[in-house]
Amino acid sequence: MKARTLSALGLGLGLMTASLPLLAAENWLVYQRGPRLSLAIDRASLATQADGLLHFVHEERYAREMYEKKMDVRFFIRRTRVAVDCNKDIYAFTRSDYLDKERKPVFSGMFDIQRHAWQFLEVSADSMGEAMVTTACTLINHPAYSLSTKP
Repeated sequence: MKARTLSALGLGLGLMTASLPLLAAENWLVYQRGPRLSLAIDRASLATQADGLLHFVHEERYAREMYEKKMDVRFFIRRTRVAVDCNKDIYAFTRSDYLDKERKPVFSGMFDIQRHAWQFLEVSADSMGEAMVTTACTLINHPAYSLSTKP
């Protein structure tokens, strides 16, 4: 399998180490920051489970209020639990919660999606999924990923 690099996605180590906001017991790494959207992974949540998948919490932080029609909810932050297979470059969202600008819940799922109902997505080039999976798998030093700065 071809090793992925952070630099291939424009996610240099400088960005990773320069954005280390800490919130309570959470340990958020903002790995992509833009004028409309920032993406973050809670490093304290990174864990390889018995199923061999990497599990963690991910946030999409929007500059303006968003609307999720399916849930009929307005939010600024979507916090999602994710399961990733770093070897196969696939991921599934296992739960989503929605927060307001002050990080207070506006909608929370009562339960995680049951394993048999997970819908795994393939990582697409130059997508949010690719950036998220590459960052998470690199943070745990997965052998399929590399911190190399070579293209």
